[in-house]
Amino acid sequence: MMYLGIDFGTSNSGIAFFDDKRKMLEVVNPEIDKMPGGRVYPSVVAFDREGNMIAAGWYTRSYGQAFPKLVVDQVKRWIGKPYVDAITDPRLRNLGYNIIENEGKALVEVGRRTYTAEEIVTYILKHLVEEARAYLKNKDIDIRKEKVTVIVSHPAYYLQNQVEAIRESINKMKEQVNNIEIGDVKVIPEPVASVCAAMYWGKLSKNDRYVIVIDEGAGTLDTMLVDMQQVNPGEEKEIEARGITIGGHAMLGGSNMDNYIVEWVLDELRKDENINRDEIMNINIRELRIEAESAKIDISEGRTKVAQIKVPGFARYFELSESLLDSLVSPVIRDCKKTILESLEEIEKNYKIQRGEITKVILVGGPTRMKNFRRMVNDIFKAEIVDINPMECVAVGASVSPDMRYKVPADRTYGLLKKEDKSEMLIEVVQKDTPLPKSVVLPWKVEAFEGKIPIEVAQVLEKDNTEMVCMKMGKYEFAASPFEKTYFIVFNLDEERKVEVIVTSSKNRAEDYSQGIIKEIQRGDFRLEFIRDIVPCVLRTTLKDTDQNPLWEVFFKNAPGLYTKLKATDKIVKDCNRIIEFGIEESLLKNLLQEKTDLENILDKIMQDINSGLEQMPKDETVNKETDKVMKQLVDNIVRSDEFLKLSIKLDPLERRIDELKDYMVYDKNKIRTLINKISDKKTEASVKMQTFKKILPENTIKEIENLLDELDRIQIFLENKNEIMVNSVDGEMYREGERKEQTLKSIIDQRLVQDK
Repeated sequence: MMYLGIDFGTSNSGIAFFDDKRKMLEVVNPEIDKMPGGRVYPSVVAFDREGNMIAAGWYTRSYGQAFPKLVVDQVKRWIGKPYVDAITDPRLRNLGYNIIENEGKALVEVGRRTYTAEEIVTYILKHLVEEARAYLKNKDIDIRKEKVTVIVSHPAYYLQNQVEAIRESINKMKEQVNNIEIGDVKVIPEPVASVCAAMYWGKLSKNDRYVIVIDEGAGTLDTMLVDMQQVNPGEEKEIEARGITIGGHAMLGGSNMDNYIVEWVLDELRKDENINRDEIMNINIRELRIEAESAKIDISEGRTKVAQIKVPGFARYFELSESLLDSLVSPVIRDCKKTILESLEEIEKNYKIQRGEITKVILVGGPTRMKNFRRMVNDIFKAEIVDINPMECVAVGASVSPDMRYKVPADRTYGLLKKEDKSEMLIEVVQKDTPLPKSVVLPWKVEAFEGKIPIEVAQVLEKDNTEMVCMKMGKYEFAASPFEKTYFIVFNLDEERKVEVIVTSSKNRAEDYSQGIIKEIQRGDFRLEFIRDIVPCVLRTTLKDTDQNPLWEVFFKNAPGLYTKLKATDKIVKDCNRIIEFGIEESLLKNLLQEKTDLENILDKIMQDINSGLEQMPKDETVNKETDKVMKQLVDNIVRSDEFLKLSIKLDPLERRIDELKDYMVYDKNKIRTLINKISDKKTEASVKMQTFKKILPENTIKEIENLLDELDRIQIFLENKNEIMVNSVDGEMYREGERKEQTLKSIIDQRLVQDK
């Protein structure tokens, strides 16, 4: 079999070819010199003024300099997302093209035409496959002789809707490619592909147990813990990579670093009194971002210590030094560290696997070549960093993956939504981290005369004790019997995260379907057709006053990005309150109280506008098309308002500031608990010994011990209160004072008792 592995990236994409009969591997190389970042193709599509596609990849470079609004890039960041999510994300603010709305979906407007993200990705994939065919032909490899399987990678932390959108793009590409017969098309998570590449190159062996993949691309950060298991001793495929758990961040990557560099350049220009704001507003942001990325890559790869950034349209250059680059991208590195540590905490909590048990770290993606990124990784792990090409390993791994043994875990919890008493509840079917494929059978009771029965599939995005936030992937429908009846749903989730739903009235047949005993659908049963949809579903919310109006739930279903932003704001306000209550010193607080008040006022104003809009709508629980249209207009007005703009500007800097303040406050909870217990024990010991030796100890010693006991009482109460305010935080100075007092008390008692004896 012949395989083409495609690493579809935010900024650049790569492609590799593998022939499993001849065990031949080729990484496709663009015939262009001096490319930043290795053998890759820009994930960019260019259009003419009418909106017709004219080029993709490297051929768009010079075109984009002349016509910045006629090129589309960074589409991987918003594919599969609803319109509101796309336009409310501040990390998409520097795109050179317009994203518009059509029935809740995001479209890109180019020239006189509009395109979906899936259509743009189809053009990119088609270009990559055609480039591979031409390159391999020059190597005397004819891929037209037999069917080729195409395997495309995706971020492991992508939502299911985004994976389905990638799958849709691959299928469209399959129909459009000429001169190549494409057979199967598959998807694979990027960290899994990286592990397959490391196995193929002999970097992992049966002696490795736990390996962690950290994949920092241009747009996403993925982490995956892998258990290397020996399954066939002595055979060629003797080890199997079993994914244990997946974590990460779907909007954190090298492009965030580029944005910080771009903002620095714009800030420097704003300081120049000879340049007016209109000139700055008209800068070709896309070209400036390319300049920023090239400078970052040159420094990261050690080609230079200082890189020059040319400002498009200006006779100006800015020098970016290695130390300045480290400073500019430090917020992104800190966010990456926070995400990795959160993944490790989850691993230790759920699987009892300690950080020290991880033997190797696989770093994937361009940003992982940066020195400060590697320093951060070395601070966290004491494990060996596997030396593989971070820019090519995903494409290579995707192409060789059919020749490797591996298991993929479920990225999130999957469930079915069911209506009960006019509200929706989620039935959790496949839990997060469950090894795939997985098949589950569950009963589904249908009342009489319900007609068409919708079965809606959803993923759990967030879950705690007070709420659950889901994203509907889509729905299945079947025509039920007119009488009350219990059906059986067979829910299949395969290793590519493809969902299949079968409905039968026989429990025995359902079990046979689940176990693969019956392959063909029997008469009277249904294999349901999937209807993809992108609808967020907030099952419960804790924001202010939301329970007072039933239309709140409908509002948030139309505004997932806005809901997330308001929830984040509410959390930051609460964090501010905890920090102020904690009593951190005034010099560190600075204007935090005022910033918190400003943020509260903005949040209150937005909530009032939402409430005011909702009051003008019908108060019944049904939502017709007209109501839905008005609701969408309300959402659009909110996200375009001045208050929402102020909120977006204030939120990220304040969130980073709060994280810095927390660093002053966070000490190990077990350590402080140990100290409190030691203080308590020492007080008890001292009280007992004072009763025994009260007559022989000098009066000044007794007084000194009593004073120390009072001090320790005060410190213990203080520390207990601090622990209650912020569970993982204690006051460092008070902690050290408690340590000193406890040691002093121990020393006095021991010395005096020795003397008296």
